[in-house]
Amino acid sequence: MNHVAKAAAAAAALLIVGLPPVLGLITEAQVRARVAELSESGVFLAEVRAFERGWLGGRAKIDIGLAPAYLQRSSAAAPALEALIGQTAPLDVVFAYGPVPLLDGIHFGLSRMVARLDSESAAVANLEQGLGIPYVFEFRGRTSFLGKLTFDADMPPVDLPMGRTRIEFSGAVLAGTFAGNRLAAHGGVDRFRFSSPTGVFSVERVGATIDNEIRSRYLLPGSAAFSVGSVTVVDAASGPTPKLEASGVRVDSLVQLDETRNLLDVRATVALDSAFVDGMRIADASLGIAVRNLDAAALEIYATTLRGVAASADRGAALRPALERVLAGAPSVALDPVAFSFDGEPFTGRLEIVTNAGALPANGTVDFEDPQTLLTLFDSSADIELSKKLAQSLAALALQIQLADDPTLPNEDRQRIAEAQSGLILVALLGQGLLTDKGDRYRAELRVADGAVTVNGAPLPLNVP
Repeated sequence: MNHVAKAAAAAAALLIVGLPPVLGLITEAQVRARVAELSESGVFLAEVRAFERGWLGGRAKIDIGLAPAYLQRSSAAAPALEALIGQTAPLDVVFAYGPVPLLDGIHFGLSRMVARLDSESAAVANLEQGLGIPYVFEFRGRTSFLGKLTFDADMPPVDLPMGRTRIEFSGAVLAGTFAGNRLAAHGGVDRFRFSSPTGVFSVERVGATIDNEIRSRYLLPGSAAFSVGSVTVVDAASGPTPKLEASGVRVDSLVQLDETRNLLDVRATVALDSAFVDGMRIADASLGIAVRNLDAAALEIYATTLRGVAASADRGAALRPALERVLAGAPSVALDPVAFSFDGEPFTGRLEIVTNAGALPANGTVDFEDPQTLLTLFDSSADIELSKKLAQSLAALALQIQLADDPTLPNEDRQRIAEAQSGLILVALLGQGLLTDKGDRYRAELRVADGAVTVNGAPLPLNVP
């Protein structure tokens, strides 16, 4: 037995001593491969500047930023992004190799890593010193022998007075796993507050979770959720009462593939407990979104084409085949419910649009600029119901917006005229059959089927523009 025990101990020692260099080679290869994938994505610009591989550990210097082509496309919507063209952030990544890597604790597996912004960079060092923090962020990962990555990360708290301005940040946390092509993670921020003589902006209890299968850059079936406990904006010039105060913001989504793995169903809900904006309060708001029968392959073709075609004049022709393939799958979209209360007055509604795939032209070419073609191609239904008081308030608000084009009209007169004429508008809508009287409420039902349009069961009045 002693000989067997000695042989086992020698084999274990050889494994512990000899395996780390092999795992080091594997780790470096994986790092370089992942960085190359990022660069090939078209979104990121990434490069391994250096990789020092030792016996039990290693260190990588990686530069990462957004790809110039991606920034140039995005800067049309956000011109400030142009300043990031050519800019990269330096990362310092420290590795320890298995089978028992010793880095920030003991771990049994392929490797362990800790990544931070590189403090050897003067810009990063100055930022850390200015914020009074040990690092801007730290990402810690542990890779098992089966390739599963377990990770957690954090950004430290910041309390930064700058004269009469102050930034308070509770810090942020993130944790999750990445195994195969499945990513599951959750993170959050307790509080962020910016205050100055001009006002205060604060956000509290921000959280997010994801659990997705990464099938491609554009196809990520799974679930996601995002929530914000409260948002407050105070304009000092208007007094201590918040200009904006919102609470209980929640967004949940679920993307599923059917049994054939070809069609997507997407469901999402957006909810808001309460919001106070410029003296008006919205409460109990909810919006449900359901999209069914989306051709997954066509969506990927559509997204790839949209990203690759720069000239807007060429996009219509390039995107048409993918769009027509999507329509052939008879997709539908529904907004149900659409509900809220405005200053205590309720509104509810729903909208559904269903593709009539049987109405697609035999040659597969759809004239998207022909209204009659679109009426035939899509069957729709919409219902709204709201209190009479809310209907009058919305009519008055619409009139005020129209009257705002007249600079000679004082604001008080604009409001008075809008309130006086709002009742006439509602009477006209009732007379045309566009609204029906339900006691203390108004209701409207719109249907589009087989190219015919009806409102409240009657053909759409011809005198309605």
